[in-house]
Amino acid sequence: MTNSDDREAVEAFADSIEATVTDLLADYLIIGEDLPDSLFITFNKALRQRISVILRRLK
Repeated sequence: MTNSDDREAVEAFADSIEATVTDLLADYLIIGEDLPDSLFITFNKALRQRISVILRRLK
């Protein structure tokens, strides 16, 4: 596996985590919990920051 392969694998994993958590948060909205859109934005930003750290470590 090359660094490029590692990077793609990490990015795919991050995308799957993001999608899963977003789906779970959306489920709360469906059952009546009032979660602000800013929560989604904050989560996505934090996740991408962590992914950036992981990608830097792979270099």
